[in-house]
Amino acid sequence: MADLQKLKGTDTLRQMWPKVNANDEALNKELADILIRLNNILSNQDSNPEVVDARLGADGVIRATLGIFIREIHAALLEIEATAILNTESDVITDVLIGNRIVDQAEVPTGNVGTLTQQFSWIANRLKAIIGKTNWYDNPAITLESINTTISNLTNTYAKKVQEVWIKPTLLSGWTNFEYDFAKTAYMKDELGFVHVKGLIKSGLTNTPVFIFPSGYRPIERNVFIAINGESSGGVRQCRIDIFPDGSVLILNITENVFVNLNGIIFRAEQ
Repeated sequence: MADLQKLKGTDTLRQMWPKVNANDEALNKELADILIRLNNILSNQDSNPEVVDARLGADGVIRATLGIFIREIHAALLEIEATAILNTESDVITDVLIGNRIVDQAEVPTGNVGTLTQQFSWIANRLKAIIGKTNWYDNPAITLESINTTISNLTNTYAKKVQEVWIKPTLLSGWTNFEYDFAKTAYMKDELGFVHVKGLIKSGLTNTPVFIFPSGYRPIERNVFIAINGESSGGVRQCRIDIFPDGSVLILNITENVFVNLNGIIFRAEQ
């Protein structure tokens, strides 16, 4: 006898069991054929319920009962196909098809493979850790825009590791650089706006410009510095170097010009 359990066991079919049991072998074979067709429908191999319905013979009760059941199965299959997550007509995944998902921001990532809900939960967990707030969707205390602004301000305010190259001025009034490996006259302005001077010069005239700073490297007031002045006897003495707002550099109070040390002069450029 055919195994009616494969029909998912409706109450109507179980009530018909005694009648089926009393029929002859031909009826049992007919029921077995129906079961095969039902299984084909359930496995999407046969989508036409009318074929099965036509083979039920003349018994109206059985035909009506099984016909309704088969149509219900067929309708259910069509509904499942129509509401599948992947919309085969447009090849897009919509919010309606996906439905709502609840993320768990406490779920710590364990790798790169997980369900859709797990993946979203892992992302929420990492976002929560980054912003340092109670929830991953809370407004962060610091945004990327504010960080970028802070970095820009720091760049414009504080010193950089790469400074301006040394600039060699044109020496005037007979002054020249000292020979050998002594520092040659040059100046530069750092990122904080201070001008640095180096060099060892000789043989020029006093109280006349040694060189002139260009605009952007000049002090707003007259600056006075004490420097070392070399004598022909081999001794040294102090001399005075003045830097004026017009950029002129003058050496004062020397009796001999064997050398004058410019190293260590630093002032703020204000114009």
